[in-house]
Amino acid sequence: MQTLKGTVTNLNRSTHVSGGGRDSSVVTTNVAVFELLGQSITLRDRSSIIINDGDEMMIAGERGKDGIFKAYAYRNITRGIHGGSSGMAAIILAIAFLISPIFLCCCAIAIPLLMRDNSGSSITALLCILPLSLIPVAGGGILLYFAIKQRQAWTAVK
Repeated sequence: MQTLKGTVTNLNRSTHVSGGGRDSSVVTTNVAVFELLGQSITLRDRSSIIINDGDEMMIAGERGKDGIFKAYAYRNITRGIHGGSSGMAAIILAIAFLISPIFLCCCAIAIPLLMRDNSGSSITALLCILPLSLIPVAGGGILLYFAIKQRQAWTAVK
């Protein structure tokens, strides 16, 4: 995680709207593109991004393969505002995904035993559930990776 501190110049703002199909909600993301210390920066957030040209900013993020610095969190020193997600909600959700297979496996073993089925169906159910349990583990692992990066950025500009 890299941090930059400097004065905002060449600020441009836009919004990105996604979703809105049949029975779908609309998600609006605010986007700010600016320069800091002569480097191009992009900052995306669902909340309002409160910055103006000339504001002193500290940002944390990573440089993309295209050379543009992608900010995950920011502190507007001029206005005393801290922005970006803390990542805690995503970390909690990722942990829930990672431990969900334990619950599924316990259910696969317990339900046939509670129904007094001694035919070995608990082993069969367990063998069926184990491959399916890899899906939430993979998703939880990916989510945890990005949530930790977001949390690191949040604490870096705090």
